[in-house]
Amino acid sequence: MAKIGKLLRRRHLISYYVVRWRGIIDLTGISGETVFMLNFFRNLDIRNFSFPDWAFYPLASLTVGGMIFGALNEATAISRTDVDILANGVVYEAFLLNSITTGNGLEADFLFDDTPPIVRINAVRGPLEGPHSAGAFYTLTPQELGVLQGHVISLTLTVRTADESGATSTRVSFFTPGIGQDSWQIHGLSNDFTQISLTITPPSCEWTYGYIGVWPDWDVNANTIEIERLEIQALQPMTC
Repeated sequence: MAKIGKLLRRRHLISYYVVRWRGIIDLTGISGETVFMLNFFRNLDIRNFSFPDWAFYPLASLTVGGMIFGALNEATAISRTDVDILANGVVYEAFLLNSITTGNGLEADFLFDDTPPIVRINAVRGPLEGPHSAGAFYTLTPQELGVLQGHVISLTLTVRTADESGATSTRVSFFTPGIGQDSWQIHGLSNDFTQISLTITPPSCEWTYGYIGVWPDWDVNANTIEIERLEIQALQPMTC
């Protein structure tokens, strides 16, 4: 009896941790299979149903590993056509927010346990006070560059000031060849998520790079912002 009780406790513990994975795996809001499988584990009544040890633990490990791999790949490796990129633009939200890069003077934290997930950016200096960079930025892929170049660009940022050390405004820019540090545009922030929209006409029709940059305004204890969504779309073609 003692051995049976020990096995049951171990299986309850594993089921508990399998269910705990839900907050980490289902980051994009599109992994319906993940939710289904986790609900299956959560509703499984271990008292009335029992796998043998040789089957239960390998099955649990494979299931969780497979769901993690599938969810992350679904979020980060979505194949898109050129037509889709031109029609719908490039969007960073949910797990894709974690692909942000920070230059010197900034820090970024991806908060996946928020609803929806956000990225929090903190600046300890201004963009012209040290080495110049694109700030906290997202990098367009070669495919995205090839599709979007030669167009006027619409950039929309959904952002708010942070509860702690919140910045009163933020700087936004889209860096392509010929666009430098004097391109930063300053926009005020509120406690609620609001949209900042920019229309940008790049000086060149051929882009070897494209960085969507954000830099929170900085002051003592007022230098942090939170981003929920960022979208860049092609508008009308330029005269090249």
